[in-house]
Amino acid sequence: MRRTLEAGVASVRDLGAQAYTDIAMRDRINLGRMKVPRMFVPAYGLIAPRPGRPVSPVWAKGVKEVAKVVA
Repeated sequence: MRRTLEAGVASVRDLGAQAYTDIAMRDRINLGRMKVPRMFVPAYGLIAPRPGRPVSPVWAKGVKEVAKVVA
């Protein structure tokens, strides 16, 4: 990211990273803890629940649950 900034790029976009590291990096940049280009990242993705996977705050099953999560 630092090389990107040194090349004159002021903003970058990330369409999702594993374990939400892109969101964590964006937040550190916004707090001034990293001197790199500004990042535009999507919000947490909406996930359908599956057996054997832990519960997530962004999981939703059915229309009512999806409406509740995105509201």
